[in-house]
Amino acid sequence: QQLMMAQAQIPQLSSAQGLGGANPAALMGVAYGPTGTTSLYVKNMPEDADKLFLYEKFAPFGAIHSVKVLQDDAGKSRGCGFVNFADPLSAAKAVSSLHNLPIGDRMLHVAFQ
Repeated sequence: QQLMMAQAQIPQLSSAQGLGGANPAALMGVAYGPTGTTSLYVKNMPEDADKLFLYEKFAPFGAIHSVKVLQDDAGKSRGCGFVNFADPLSAAKAVSSLHNLPIGDRMLHVAFQ
């Protein structure tokens, strides 16, 4: 019954009126953060990670408004940063796909902010 209800709501995703109150991530079985959340916290990044690293890893999931890598006084990455997506579904897909991704000897941690 839940599958039938979800399938009935899927056409709303492409409608001109928007999502019609449907939660697209839930319909697609994607882990979903707080309603409307588009900002992600990323840690356990490689020591040489920069903005380009974040763009390359996260851009396949959707449009990105901004990225930020936290740096020390010398300009070296502290191994964590933020990615702000244009829409919550893209953020949810990124969390679902990239959280615990092995990067070198580390496991990338990606979570809703």
